[in-house]
Amino acid sequence: MNLVTDPAEFKKLEGEALKLKPMPVFDLILDDDSFVPGVVALGESALGVLVGGHTGFLPFADVPAVANRKVRVALRVSGAYGSPFVGLWLRCRRAARAGALPGRASWIPAI
Repeated sequence: MNLVTDPAEFKKLEGEALKLKPMPVFDLILDDDSFVPGVVALGESALGVLVGGHTGFLPFADVPAVANRKVRVALRVSGAYGSPFVGLWLRCRRAARAGALPGRASWIPAI
């Protein structure tokens, strides 16, 4: 999976992604072992991060800190992992087993 950091490419893919119901969500582990939960993806392109319990969206094209990052592991969020109660806990455990560092990446805002 690749991070879409080019604004023009993001605008092109954003329209296609909005038509998908449900939108595919992944948890990513980047090459610096940071854990990025709740990433909206279209095929092999990761568009951005859902923040604030799905109330906001931060495109990777607006975050210069990820311009040179690569995705090491992409974990699909489905089934029990998508549960609003225990899902995030399960997802954090699964990411830790895959080698992610604990904690939230500093460039993801808290809403």
